[in-house]
Amino acid sequence: MQIAHNGRNSHSSLSPDGSVPVAPSAIPGNIPALTRDFQQVKAEIPRALEPAEIPGIVDDFRQAAVNAIQAGFDGVELQGANSHLIEQFLEDGTNIRSDNYGGPQENRARFLFDIVEQVSAAIGSDRLGVRLSPFGQYGGIRDSKPKELFTFVIEELNKRHLAWLHLIEARGSEIGLTDDLHADAINNAALFRPLFNGALLSAAAYTPDTAALAIEQKHADAVVFGRLFIANPDLVERIRKSFPLNPSDRLQDLWSRSMSAVAQAPQSQVSKLASQLIGVWALVSYTDEQPNREDTYPFGPQPQGFLIYTADGFVSAQLMKPDRPAFQSPDWDHGTP
Repeated sequence: MQIAHNGRNSHSSLSPDGSVPVAPSAIPGNIPALTRDFQQVKAEIPRALEPAEIPGIVDDFRQAAVNAIQAGFDGVELQGANSHLIEQFLEDGTNIRSDNYGGPQENRARFLFDIVEQVSAAIGSDRLGVRLSPFGQYGGIRDSKPKELFTFVIEELNKRHLAWLHLIEARGSEIGLTDDLHADAINNAALFRPLFNGALLSAAAYTPDTAALAIEQKHADAVVFGRLFIANPDLVERIRKSFPLNPSDRLQDLWSRSMSAVAQAPQSQVSKLASQLIGVWALVSYTDEQPNREDTYPFGPQPQGFLIYTADGFVSAQLMKPDRPAFQSPDWDHGTP
């Protein structure tokens, strides 16, 4: 279960009181914000957090971790990558504070370490992982000395005996905004592997072949796939049996093709829970190259996946059989996962 705080990348329409997003410093991001109605608008200038507010956010992470374990999750991952609040504190391009949470790298990393300490005390460090994106550029994130910063951060995290460290490769750090890769980017897994003794996960722009190579070279203990799972719900089986893979659509294309499920569904098919939907990312279907192999593709020859975004910010990725409608009355049905 990943726990994140968007920081400056949020929007005032998502706040109960309409207040602007918070961040380490009053520096806006360079990507559009999304309103409650899924409209892209210019990023707002965030409000710099007061020192007295920071412990409360740290405690929110702790409580979220406790809630996740009580709900049955095996562990939690802190989202310290992709220009979220933790990374906004880490990097000097977004953190120009002059208190104990700004200035030298030790101070800028304090927010992350405070969260790690509190969450570890609550659920155990063996149930905690951290996600980082060294040399990343997503959302205008930047640091003047990224290698020194993340060397320090990862060495310190190694002392805290986490369950895993999850690194995003810089070559694909802006996936979701663009398909262009930074071919000359530093290989994060190779660079930082010697600094972390626990399990290391690597992600971004991998193919099955390059993933296998990373494992073979011992740069990572596991490789994480995202978009390929959307295009190939049975990705593991396809890789295992060397079946062809459907190409992954860009996430921004999925977003641009999003539709309002409540607005487009007949009123008779809209249930109480469906009425809480903000939108549905476009239905994703794929064709089974082995249509007679029901043992390989248990969901049938043409299953559909759908991503649902609800009013409380919950994102659900589901897989349905072709004859199973997305909306049922009187009760909402999440399909057949």
